[in-house]
Amino acid sequence: MWFDLATTFLIGIGLGLFYFGGLWFTVQRLETTRHPGLLLVGSYIVRTLVVVFCFYLVMRGSWPRLLACLAGFLAIRTLLTACLAFTTTMASSDKDGIHTA
Repeated sequence: MWFDLATTFLIGIGLGLFYFGGLWFTVQRLETTRHPGLLLVGSYIVRTLVVVFCFYLVMRGSWPRLLACLAGFLAIRTLLTACLAFTTTMASSDKDGIHTA
């Protein structure tokens, strides 16, 4: 039981990396593409369909499995948000000539 939930938690982490990595990739490409709206909407639809379909497959009718997968998905979202906020803060302080110890 615990191994099963741990495995679905790890799958949720992988799905989160796919979803939010795809979002990061999409945002990076918005300035250089000829059709940014199409890229944004298309990326959203593909990422969402893949993640929802995988949640459905992982769930197999078990709510604890779905919750474990969702917890992994949200955990990686929280981690990526914190890492990117830290990186952005560090980059802006270096650009401004402010150096922190």
